[in-house]
This record gives sequence, structure tokens and C-alpha cells, in this order.
Amino acid sequence: MPQLFIAIEILILGGLSIIGCSFVIYCYWKFNVLRTDQLKIVIHIIIFDLIQQILLFSSAVAFLVIDNQEFKLSDYPIICYGQAALLQYSLLASTAWTTLIANNLYRTVKYGDRTYRKMVYSMIGFLFPLIMSLLPFAFDAYGVSAAFPMSMCSFNSNKPKIRYFILVFQDVPIWSTFVYNAIIFTLVIKELYDHLGSKCLAENKQIFLLFLYPFLVAVCWGMPAMINQFKVDATVWPIISFGFGSLIGLLDSYLYCYLSLVRSVKWVGFSLELKIESIEMSPLK
Repeated sequence: MPQLFIAIEILILGGLSIIGCSFVIYCYWKFNVLRTDQLKIVIHIIIFDLIQQILLFSSAVAFLVIDNQEFKLSDYPIICYGQAALLQYSLLASTAWTTLIANNLYRTVKYGDRTYRKMVYSMIGFLFPLIMSLLPFAFDAYGVSAAFPMSMCSFNSNKPKIRYFILVFQDVPIWSTFVYNAIIFTLVIKELYDHLGSKCLAENKQIFLLFLYPFLVAVCWGMPAMINQFKVDATVWPIISFGFGSLIGLLDSYLYCYLSLVRSVKWVGFSLELKIESIEMSPLK
């Protein structure tokens, strides 16, 4: 029953996330004028969220569709290990790019520096997650997932003390991201308070949405990670974990992109069009 419930919630919530991420990517691809320096960073988060949600969604569909109880994805090692590594990579890459958004925002507010540092951002956003997703192979840490043993591969739930591998390769990077983002966003709001004053800051409530993403990362991935380390065996926690995890793509799309896209595009029949002729934006450097 818990597996069936998890599969259904992934189909519903993950489906919404896939729609949200796809919409943002489509707008980014169609309208060149919307490709601001900030959205250029955000789109990486959305793309990796989409990859992650597609993997979870397909695993849930396979679990519901496959009627052969003897089928195991682990019997196809290339597919199994590929899925596990890609799931790990997309999760870490998505969270890593949030630190780059925080850093970029802080440098903009503090120093007026909007430079897109392609080499540095690529190393943090692509290379570090790649290393952290390949290292588990050295310890044979990938394998069948406890959620869907038939149709999903992640960290091997059958491996002794697997939680320590999850702690090192997944939980510590996620919690580090949460702490870093929370500190940086606090500094951003402090800078804005010093320049704008409390009244103006209070009128721009959207600024406080900056705190939501670190909170979401903690709730969606950090809390289940901590519970996993304490070996709390309760049916409700996997349901909560996969529920929040399936929502992260939709929440990212809304928090980072929805408001700006709503101001910029409109539906004309069955087609999206720009609301204005041109949009003033800062050039990428």
C-alpha cells in the first residue's frame, strides 16, 4: 500500500512539476528577450529538476504498469546504474545552481556586479555534482531503491550501512547548500534594508520569497535525509519525502520564474506571445 500511494503521488505531483518546468524551458527557448543573466542561471535549475522528475515519474509509471513481480531493473545494470547516477547528478546539480543564484544576487546587490562567470559557474554547477555522482561507483553504492525495487535504482537499499554513503554523497552537500543559501539570502536582505529602509523593504514582500527556497530544500530533501540517518522506520516518511521531492520542480518554476513570466507573456489563442515589444535587460558578460 505505501508503494502504491507513493507511486500515485509521484504521478500527480511529479506531473505538475514536469508541466511547470517544461513551460519555463519553453518560454526560455522561444523568447530570446527573456534570457536575462539571472534566468540564464535559473534555467539550469529547472532543467535538472525536469530530469529528476522525469526519472521519478517513469519509475512510478513502470511500477504501476509492470505486472511481473520477478522483474527487476537491477537485472539491466547499464540502465539501473545510469538511472541512479543521473538521479543523483540532477539532484546535486539543481541544488548547486541555487548557490550560484544566491552568489550572483549578493554580488549584484552588494557590488553591482552582474558578470556571468561561465568557468566558475560551470565547475560548481556541473563538475562538482558530476564527481559526487560518480564516486559512489567506487564503493558499489548504487543499486535497487527501497521505494520501487522493481523499477527504480538509486542508492542500494540492500547494501549494509548504505545510509553513511547517502550521508556523504547526498545529505552533506544538500545541507551545506541550505546553510550557504540561508546565510547569503540573509546578507542580501540586510544590504537591501541598509539601502532601502524598513518601510520600502516591507512593501516589497517578494524579497522575502528568497528565504523560501532554502526552506524548501531543507523540507524536501534535508528533513528526510536527517530522518534517514536516525533510522526512523515509519511508513509516513517515505510518503512525505517523495511527495515534497516531486513538488520541487513546480515550486522552483513558480518561485524563480512564474511572476516574471506572467508579466512578460500572454496567451493569444493557443500561442504564447510577448506582452511588450521589448524588455530592458542586462547583457551577459
